[in-house]
Amino acid sequence: MDYAEFSQLANTTLDAFLGRVPARYREGLESLIIGGEQRLAVTNLATTLVADQVPVTTAERDGVRRLLEYLNEPIDNLDALNVSPEP
Repeated sequence: MDYAEFSQLANTTLDAFLGRVPARYREGLESLIIGGEQRLAVTNLATTLVADQVPVTTAERDGVRRLLEYLNEPIDNLDALNVSPEP
């Protein structure tokens, strides 16, 4: 993945989850996105998804994994995600 692909996937992923993350995190994530801090937004999103057990699909989990791998961030906590069966 190159930076352009990372940026597009990050924006798409972050936008998709903004309506599903707990409200107490939403403003902070939006601020990071607006400020161009995609790296922090992605890592904070991953932490929030695990900590609050926000339901994610298998495809969404895989997208978050790709983003974290691109950033050379640990992915072992993704095993604790609340992965829902896809419709």
